[in-house]
Amino acid sequence: MNAARRRALAALTALGAATVARAQRRLNTAMHASACERLATLAERIAKSQVQVAEGVLAERSRRAMRDSVAEFDALLPVVGGLAADAETRDNFVLLGLLWRELRTWSRKSATREHARQVSDRAEEVSWVASKTARLLRTDGTSQREGLAAMQAATAAQRVGRMLLLKRIVPGDARRDAELMDATAKLGSMLSQLVGSPHTLDLEDDLRMASAQYEFLLGAMREASGGEAASAAELIAKTTDHITDSLERAARLYENGAG
Repeated sequence: MNAARRRALAALTALGAATVARAQRRLNTAMHASACERLATLAERIAKSQVQVAEGVLAERSRRAMRDSVAEFDALLPVVGGLAADAETRDNFVLLGLLWRELRTWSRKSATREHARQVSDRAEEVSWVASKTARLLRTDGTSQREGLAAMQAATAAQRVGRMLLLKRIVPGDARRDAELMDATAKLGSMLSQLVGSPHTLDLEDDLRMASAQYEFLLGAMREASGGEAASAAELIAKTTDHITDSLERAARLYENGAG
């Protein structure tokens, strides 16, 4: 092989390696955004679990969920934060770390009604900053955007569950009630958009499952307003977890190119 041919092959090899590296960076960026949104989901789950323990709703299961979510948040935050590429994103992760330390401290207190309310207030802050940071991160391509959208809907499901169950602790709050109705409607809209967008059969089961569970959730809300508070609370806890689990699976499929 002459020198010119060797140089040409070397250039092609380098070009191929660079293309693969760029593709991997795009994938990592998309997964980075979804992982950051996962922090918001975990914050909402921690607060929802604390309310459930305080109210005796699936208490033992909720304690495990809270412990597991705290441990996952601790492990995930430095990994995702270490990939921040610009000053604004780095600043957001610094703030997120400060807010997380406060939330984690409160989440380890006994699950009284007052502590559950305090955890909920702090989880709202953590969730808001994590979701904002996730939106700042670049996503390339439809499947990556929809993977992030699925994770955002997973967060919304936990938020709706938390807010619904918190009504048992803080009843008659007009502002919170308005926020709950808005969050519930947004969750339904997000699910409709995901189901209605083009997707592969691999995604069909998870998206349809999430939509079906949303309908069960609406039924539980009607039960709660009709006086069946105890049975409705357990159904709210379960359906919002099922929605989140289905959407997290869908997000992973999107990230792996199944959109």
